[in-house]
Amino acid sequence: MIGTGTFVLDQHSLASHTLKDYSNRNNCMLFYLPVVKMENPGKDELLKLIGERLEARRKGEKVDLNFAGCDLSGVDLNLWDFSACILDGANLSGADLSQANMETASLKGANLQDAILNFARVQEADFSGADLERASLWHTRLGFALLGGANLQNANMRGAEMQNADLTNANLSGADLSYADLRGAILEGAVFTNTRQINTKLGS
Repeated sequence: MIGTGTFVLDQHSLASHTLKDYSNRNNCMLFYLPVVKMENPGKDELLKLIGERLEARRKGEKVDLNFAGCDLSGVDLNLWDFSACILDGANLSGADLSQANMETASLKGANLQDAILNFARVQEADFSGADLERASLWHTRLGFALLGGANLQNANMRGAEMQNADLTNANLSGADLSYADLRGAILEGAVFTNTRQINTKLGS
């Protein structure tokens, strides 16, 4: 687990049922690593570590993809590949995730206030309970994404592709949904107060 204090990745954390279920569901590989411990790691150290893990994954190595609770606020992550990674509770507020690949990633309860996700690929990602207030999701691909209970107040979602996304009880008050595609999306309990909808595609 990566947190604001001690950072530990070990066999015990990876052996949890949650991670096992996540690994099986997303067909990703988790590897039991030696304990890595850093007291109050800075963002540079976190970025280096995460970058090394993602590069190792790209090369086909079995690596730990659990970055839950990490603080990457305000960081430039343009074009990074976080697909199938676990970022639950992470602080990504103000981060630039433009064109990033976050397909099937888990970001439950993550802070993405003011984050930039323009043209990002986040199909089937889990944003349940995440805070995306004022986030920019311009032309973001959100097909089949889970956004139940997410806060999307005043988000810029112009042209977002949200086909079959689950927006149950999500708050989209003040969001710009112009030209967005929400066909097939689950909207039960979602709040659309003062949303901007120009040529928005709705229905089945």
